[in-house]
Amino acid sequence: MSEGGFWAQLGGFIEAYAVPLRILLIVVAAVVAIAVLTALIRKTVARVVTRASERNGVLIRGLPADERAVQRARTAGTLSVNVVVWVIAAVAISLVLGVLGVDLTGILASAGVLAAVLAFGAQNIIKDVLAGLFMVFEDQIGIGDAVDTGTVAGVVEAVGIRVTQVRDVTGTLWFVRNGEISRIGNGSRMWRRVIVDLVLAPETSVEEAREAVLGAMREVAQSPQAAPRVLEEPSSWEIQSFDGGSVALRFVVRTRADAFDELARMFRARVREVVLERGFELVDGREPAWWHAVVARPGDGTDSP
Repeated sequence: MSEGGFWAQLGGFIEAYAVPLRILLIVVAAVVAIAVLTALIRKTVARVVTRASERNGVLIRGLPADERAVQRARTAGTLSVNVVVWVIAAVAISLVLGVLGVDLTGILASAGVLAAVLAFGAQNIIKDVLAGLFMVFEDQIGIGDAVDTGTVAGVVEAVGIRVTQVRDVTGTLWFVRNGEISRIGNGSRMWRRVIVDLVLAPETSVEEAREAVLGAMREVAQSPQAAPRVLEEPSSWEIQSFDGGSVALRFVVRTRADAFDELARMFRARVREVVLERGFELVDGREPAWWHAVVARPGDGTDSP
């Protein structure tokens, strides 16, 4: 076969199968584009994670800069991959329909009712997408944050363009639509406060109990394990309630958000030891402490009881 004959046959083949070949080319180009852009995004995230280790000791919104940078990079990376996939897929589908001779504008114009129904049904999707973008760009949540969305509380595992994945304390993975999240409580920002409430018998010496518990909490706060992560000295908010049958004292200490759980256990154990050693009588034999997390708000400063 001559060279001219080969090219003539090839040209005839391309002309005969022009539509399938163009569709195949669009699909292949879309897959390659998604693969390349996804790889670039992941490489960028990996680079940020690597460089973050050079910023130890610097705090950003209450977290070490390296930890916060890693959280933000992973969150932005996850969302960026979702956006890339959705956008390229939408463009590829539009091009394929164009190759097939489908006039999308004409269809939508001639099917007004159908277009209205589709637009109404897409409202929730658009709402979810916009909410997800704002959550990431405003740094409301990040992968690894301990959050309460109002419907579920747990650790964020992924932030998608439409849904956020949160794993609760039982290990259940929840898929929460971004548009349905009306409020977010983020327990991984700035600081959290350990609150210890002691409900004692009314005849207990308040001054003695106050000094004993504060001394115990200060011991923990000054220990090598806790000192770098305790943000202020433990303090007493004095008597919170007195009803004749009991007297309630409150003690507080502010800690770094990422160290709250571990430090709370340490304070709890030491306070219990002191209560048992000193023989303080607890009303109804209850345990000496209830533990709560109070999420700080920027600009709060020092709080008063």
